[in-house]
Amino acid sequence: MQYLQLDCPQLQRLLLGTLLCMSSLPTSRRAADAVGPFAIPPRLHTLIWDDYLAFQPDLASKVRGLASQHCFLTDPHAELGYNLGYAAAIAWLVYQRQHMLPKAGASLASLARIWEASYPHRGGHAEDFRRAWRSN
Repeated sequence: MQYLQLDCPQLQRLLLGTLLCMSSLPTSRRAADAVGPFAIPPRLHTLIWDDYLAFQPDLASKVRGLASQHCFLTDPHAELGYNLGYAAAIAWLVYQRQHMLPKAGASLASLARIWEASYPHRGGHAEDFRRAWRSN
C-alpha cells in the first residue's frame, strides 16, 4: 500500500480483514470463480481494468507496475493468485471504485459492514469478517 501511497491505517485494516475473511470463508460462500487469497472473480478483475483504471492512466500504470512483466500479458488473472501485492491493490480498487472506503477511526464493525456491502461473496455476513479478524 505504501507503493500506491495509501498509508491509511483504516484502509490497511480493511484489506487485512478482507484477506483474512476471504481466506477463511467457505468456498461455497465465495464468488464461484474467485482467484487467489482475496478471492477476486476474473470478471470483476476485468471490470476494474476496463471500467475504472482505463480512465485513470496514472493509477493504472502504478497498479500495472505491481504485476509480473511477462505473465500479466499472457494470464492477467493468474496474478491474483500468486502476486499478493498486485492482488491487494486490486482488492483495494474493488472498494475504491464503489467509493466504499473507511473513514478515519472506523471500527471493526464498520469495516465489516463495508466488506459485506461491497466485496464479492455469496451470502457472507459482517460477522464472517469480524470472526476472521478475531481468530487471527
